[in-house]
Amino acid sequence: MKNWNPVTWFQNDEDNTEDEDYTPVEDRIPTLWWTVGVLLSTIMCCVILAKLFSMNVGEALLSLLLGFFFSFVGVQSSGHTDINPVTTVAKVSRPLCFEQHG
Repeated sequence: MKNWNPVTWFQNDEDNTEDEDYTPVEDRIPTLWWTVGVLLSTIMCCVILAKLFSMNVGEALLSLLLGFFFSFVGVQSSGHTDINPVTTVAKVSRPLCFEQHG
């Protein structure tokens, strides 16, 4: 059963029998570090996209989520076919993110 209490996510539970990670607990990156890192990098990406490309926050977040999703699609298809699917991913994401001006 999943634990949906956010307070317990950051507690150190060394006796967890359901843990599938074989790395010693002292060598793991603390959850707080990478969650703060992801949050700060997302905020910085939104700021940079707003300044350089005049994108609003919604468009920036959509671009980040699609980039995250399409990176998995690209890695999976590249692993199966040994072909880099950059053109296909770009054609799929273009109608979702960008307006056609002209």
